[in-house]
Amino acid sequence: MKRVWVIALLAGSSRAADVTVFMTTSGLVPNQASYGAKIQVTRMMARVGVTVDWRNGEPPAKGPSARSVAIRAGFIAGIPEHLHKGALAYAQPFDSIPVITVMYDRLQDAARTRPRLERTLLAHVLV
Repeated sequence: MKRVWVIALLAGSSRAADVTVFMTTSGLVPNQASYGAKIQVTRMMARVGVTVDWRNGEPPAKGPSARSVAIRAGFIAGIPEHLHKGALAYAQPFDSIPVITVMYDRLQDAARTRPRLERTLLAHVLV
């Protein structure tokens, strides 16, 4: 269900929309993991005709152009396990600017036995 809203946002035109991702890492995500994940996300989205523009911080109040979709991506730690049980992230697709919140401590736990996969897992969670 969470993937459906992204597809619906992108399906509105004859050409796939551009996506502007406003990312706030809150110092939780090492630069190496963040950078590697951004590269992988950009490549995966390009395969389906979507370009990704990465920005730091919060989106402007006006928002992107009509052809572009803005998404906020944030990172948190310490969410109790009974909230969003088993999830690495959750989405709020119906906010004025959709939000993806990655529970980074859970993502790190999932990649603990294979740390080199952390950025790949992060990329897939963001996509």
